[in-house]
Amino acid sequence: MKLNFFEFITVNSPIRKFVQNKIEIKSFLDVPNYVKDGKVLEIGCGSGYGARLINKYFKPKEIYGIDLDEKMIALTKKNKLPNVSFEVGNVTKLDFKDRSLDGVFIFVVLHHVVNWKKALDEIYRVLKKGGQFFIEDGSFETFSTPIGRLIKTFTDHPYDSMYKRHEFFNYLEKLGFKTIKKQVYKPLALTSRFVYIGIKK
Repeated sequence: MKLNFFEFITVNSPIRKFVQNKIEIKSFLDVPNYVKDGKVLEIGCGSGYGARLINKYFKPKEIYGIDLDEKMIALTKKNKLPNVSFEVGNVTKLDFKDRSLDGVFIFVVLHHVVNWKKALDEIYRVLKKGGQFFIEDGSFETFSTPIGRLIKTFTDHPYDSMYKRHEFFNYLEKLGFKTIKKQVYKPLALTSRFVYIGIKK
C-alpha cells in the first residue's frame, strides 16, 4: 500500500533518518555479514537513505531498491550511488530470478502489506541458499502500545490482516529460514518493534 500524506512527510523527515541511522541499521550489525560483495535488495526503499546505510555498513557489490510509491522513487536521485539502482516494484511480485540475491533488507515496511505471506514467499524465492534476510519492523502488537495507539489515529494500515509476531516468526521457519537473530524491543513499554535476521537453508 502507498503512504498517506502524514506518513509520507514522516518517513522523509530528519527524525526518521536519525532513527534509521542510529537505531535500526545498528540492530543488523551484531551478526556475520554474508552479503559483502554480493547483490542485495531493499524493499520499501523510500527516498534511498536506507540504501546508503546498507552500502556503508555491509559493502555489497550491487543494491537494488524498490518501492510501490512512484513519488518515493522520484526522490531517490538525491541518494544515488554508483552501485545502486531504484525502481517501482511490488514485494508480492518481485522482478528477480529465483535464487539471484545474496540479501534482502526491510526497514519498517512489511506491516503495510496486506498479503504479507506472499511477500515472504517472494523474498525466500529470490534469495540464494545461504542468503540473509534482515527485517526491522512493527507488528499487530505495536499498535496496542501507547505510542502505537496514537500512530493509529494518523496512519492507514491493514490492521485486519496485519501479522502478529508469533505468526510472522512461525511462517519464516515454515518457509525454511534459519534464525540467527530474533529480538523484540519495548522501549519504556511505550511502543514495540522487532528485529529478525535469518538465513535461507
